[in-house]
Amino acid sequence: MSDLKWRHFQGDVILWAVRWYCRYGISYRDLEQMIGERGVPVDHSTIYRWVQPVHRQVKYLNNVVEADHGKLKQLIKPVRGFKTLKTAYATIKGFEVMRALRKGQAAIFNLTRDIRGEARIVERAFGIGPSVLAEAVEMLARNLLGQTA
Repeated sequence: MSDLKWRHFQGDVILWAVRWYCRYGISYRDLEQMIGERGVPVDHSTIYRWVQPVHRQVKYLNNVVEADHGKLKQLIKPVRGFKTLKTAYATIKGFEVMRALRKGQAAIFNLTRDIRGEARIVERAFGIGPSVLAEAVEMLARNLLGQTA
């Protein structure tokens, strides 16, 4: 309940309202009445603020997905457009693979846990390297042969 610190209402009331709204699709005004019937006078606009926790003063930061693509848009802007759909696809794919590597989101696919593993991820993304399954089988075979010898 530490996230609900400094609120004017008890945490369980806030959680009821948010859960009921998200689960049952009840309007804010209906929720206002339902909670009021349970002895807690609350305005529908307050319930709206409880349901919208990512609300920020800067408008574009409210949409997490768009905020994540903001960096990609910054990278694409200097390119000044693409001549074909194929080059656009390849360039954006490259940007996304590199961002995933930088953010650590591709670490699970890096079998060797080094720079060669990162290079293999890029190769696989563009279809020029061995598949993950083939590489994993080869790695297991090497390890098993190394242990039995």
